[in-house]
Amino acid sequence: MKADELWSRFCSAAGREIQDTYEAWAFGDAPNHLAALVMEGVKTGTASAYDLYLDDPEEPLPKAGDYSVILDENEEALCIIQTTETAVVPFDEVSSEHARSEGEGDRSLSYWRSVHEAFFRDELQGTEHQFHSKLPVLTERFALLYSLFEVRQMTEKEAREVCTWKYPAEFAEYDLPTWEECCAKGWALTDAEKRENSYFSVFYEGRLFGFFHIMDREDHIELGVGMHPEQCGKHLGKIFMELALAKIEVLHYGLPVLLSVRIFNQRAIRCYRSVGFEIIKQYVENSHHAAGEMYLMALRR
Repeated sequence: MKADELWSRFCSAAGREIQDTYEAWAFGDAPNHLAALVMEGVKTGTASAYDLYLDDPEEPLPKAGDYSVILDENEEALCIIQTTETAVVPFDEVSSEHARSEGEGDRSLSYWRSVHEAFFRDELQGTEHQFHSKLPVLTERFALLYSLFEVRQMTEKEAREVCTWKYPAEFAEYDLPTWEECCAKGWALTDAEKRENSYFSVFYEGRLFGFFHIMDREDHIELGVGMHPEQCGKHLGKIFMELALAKIEVLHYGLPVLLSVRIFNQRAIRCYRSVGFEIIKQYVENSHHAAGEMYLMALRR
């Protein structure tokens, strides 16, 4: 979806006239991941090199009240934010509160300084500016107003729906048993207490798009994902995975992340690789359908 279409939908939903009073842009570093943090509601701040705005008179300086359509790496629109406040401060005076608002890593000031020093050094290359501890930084705070994707704690209604999904041909391997069979097996999917902070539903344009399952194995996180059969192959898998990884970053930052995938599912393997997973092992697993060859993949980013 392009920015103008998302803006039109937002204006319609908000009951306002459609006007071109917005900027459309992607985050400069890891645009999909940072956009996912915004849609998760964790990232409510950003920062940029103030001097670069002064160098380009055609680049508007962000101010409170501005609207922005946030794009992914392919310039597809994902969500709309509104700037609530801005400030220009020296790099070494950016507050821990602001660092936390950016929602990245462990959300600490030390983490913010580490990644942003590297980012600014790279961004300033080829300009007349150099990084230093007093580099003027434009900090922004913003509010999420509208999003195509939404992540929620999975409800029993959604868990029941997932059990009805039917996949075509060889992908029928991913069909779950009926709800009653899952209950009889004692699967965590059917237990409200076990679903909490473990099973999450992902909605796209208000409809159930998929789900992910975060399993805490103490020394690592095991990730399981499922996408609605009608949504498979529509090139939305990458941002779907980023939403899952954003939730893991919030709940379990610093732990290794693993997932398993059937070897025949090359489409899924390409998707997982695109967000940073690598194959580390091949094995055979007995599922509720039949034994199958699997890859174990680990996140390497």
